[in-house]
Amino acid sequence: MAKGTLDRLVNIDPIWTNPNTYNADNPLKENYYRPDNWWVQGVLVHHTRLLTAVPYEVPDILKPAFNFGGLSLTQQLEAYVHNFLRTRQSVSDMASNFATKVLKTDMTGNMQADSCMSYGDIDADSVTGRVAAMNVWQSNNGTFVIDKESEDFDIKTAPLSGLGELQAQSQEFMAGIPGIPLVKLFGIQPQGLNASSEGEIRVFYDEIAAFQEANVGPTVRAIFNLAQINLWGEIDERLDFEFIHLWQLSEKEAAEVEKIKTDTDAVNVQAGVVAPEEARKRQAADPQSIYRNVSLAGPPPEPPDPETDGAGLEELLRRGEESEDG
Repeated sequence: MAKGTLDRLVNIDPIWTNPNTYNADNPLKENYYRPDNWWVQGVLVHHTRLLTAVPYEVPDILKPAFNFGGLSLTQQLEAYVHNFLRTRQSVSDMASNFATKVLKTDMTGNMQADSCMSYGDIDADSVTGRVAAMNVWQSNNGTFVIDKESEDFDIKTAPLSGLGELQAQSQEFMAGIPGIPLVKLFGIQPQGLNASSEGEIRVFYDEIAAFQEANVGPTVRAIFNLAQINLWGEIDERLDFEFIHLWQLSEKEAAEVEKIKTDTDAVNVQAGVVAPEEARKRQAADPQSIYRNVSLAGPPPEPPDPETDGAGLEELLRRGEESEDG
């Protein structure tokens, strides 16, 4: 590629691509089950011009079935989503039907028809009507009238304890596949005394950093080198890039860390372990230092003179008192 010949960078949806040729014979070769070129809507493109990122690869034997694109998160989440929906519906059904009314009555006498004393002639409408009437009167203001001798009424309830935990666990399983904390994926705050999501978020940020280096890094590096060739016609080996880590110290935490480093430098300089110039170089090379943008190339400043600085301070204080009196 010559300097200034880059036309443009475009994002191609994988559905419009199809591998043309790939090595499926010799596993010892580097291009084993790696396409040499791709068809993009009828246009043949070399693999170096079509950069792919496949985070969740499948075994080699299954790669052609997945169009060399790997397994998607939606496929991994499908079973867990179905389980959550089923658990949610089951919990809802259990909560709405947790109580069952039981009427203990003389079934033989109630269901027997008046015109015939035979047990084969059954009048089910009388029992059905009685149950329907009880369902109508089942509110707190209703009154059931039952036979003192031959009938009894009871309510059987199912325990509802643990249903919330079952539904929460099925929801947590969905968050476990992409590795996203619940507070970020669903906005659910942790419960309990001194509960915090700080550790989970830190692990999540570390996972993103590793994901970027392993899956996004090769593609970004290729584009980074491509941009250098387009600008200057060559690749400068001194240039590099790095991903910004999502986990950042707060201003208070950064100030505390900087104070600890400063105290360490002061002790080392006073003990003769390092020279002041070396401490300044450490400050200039530290990417987390608050002085990283300050030029420290020159000699260190002279230590302040207590007499001169003190006299100047007294003069400023005196002028301030005079202005207040005026």
